Amino acid sequence: MNSKNTYISPALAAKELGLSTTTIQKLVDSGELKGVTTKGGHRRIFTDSLNSYKSLSGYTYKNTSDSKIAIIHSGSDIDKDFSLFEKSGQITVFINAFEFLISNSRAKSIFIDARHEWVQSINQFSFSPNNINPNVFIYNCEKLPVNSPCWKLKPERLIYGNINSHFVIGFMSAT
Repeated sequence: MNSKNTYISPALAAKELGLSTTTIQKLVDSGELKGVTTKGGHRRIFTDSLNSYKSLSGYTYKNTSDSKIAIIHSGSDIDKDFSLFEKSGQITVFINAFEFLISNSRAKSIFIDARHEWVQSINQFSFSPNNINPNVFIYNCEKLPVNSPCWKLKPERLIYGNINSHFVIGFMSAT
């Protein structure tokens, strides 16, 4: 079969590149990766485009499970410059908690967007994946319900408003 007709899912492309599916979708939207959308609305990435991207960018796989920072974001307003940090392996951006949990992330710091429904509805706050005890921060905390157990976190762990690449640079410099 001609490689031009061979394609993979965005999730598989993300795993191969060590990026999140959100970043893969942005690379397709920007034209850096070529793909198609199925009749059912699912994206598929051409393998020749993926290989070309890896070759042209000098990309080498970074293990996302070893990223220092994990960001679990909700919404389309994510800072596009996060993809630069993802390529370096310093951070990994996830669009949902499930994607984060199956990644086996061992991030030392986790930033969670309070706009996620699962954050809005949790009854207790306990976060210790992979037997590590990461620093957990909640951003957009003004969106939390008044009775959320997340409010029991130390005040410096609650961030009002969204985060961006400048915030992350400052955070990484301070840690």
